[in-house]
Amino acid sequence: MYALEVVGLDCVLYPGEGAFYGPKLELVLRGAIGRDWQCDMLQAVPYLLVLGDREIANNEIAVHTQSGDDLGTMSIDDLIARLQQGIETRPGEAVTSRVA
Repeated sequence: MYALEVVGLDCVLYPGEGAFYGPKLELVLRGAIGRDWQCDMLQAVPYLLVLGDREIANNEIAVHTQSGDDLGTMSIDDLIARLQQGIETRPGEAVTSRVA
């Protein structure tokens, strides 16, 4: 929402309307007769997590970035720390609450 506010676009937050794996941004245009048209959707999924037999046996998760980089395997605690660091260091407003 911060990025939309920066460029001066109106936005509406619909709690609970995100996809099952994360938030989404929909572009909806209203036509001349008042009908809404969903024109585009953007979803940011920064990591692909893989849980195979080997990862489960070692209590780890194989992690790949959205761009395809293999980050190897890591513990759940290490992944959580990485996600928290990414949130704390990203530009814009800090996330202060979770949308249910």
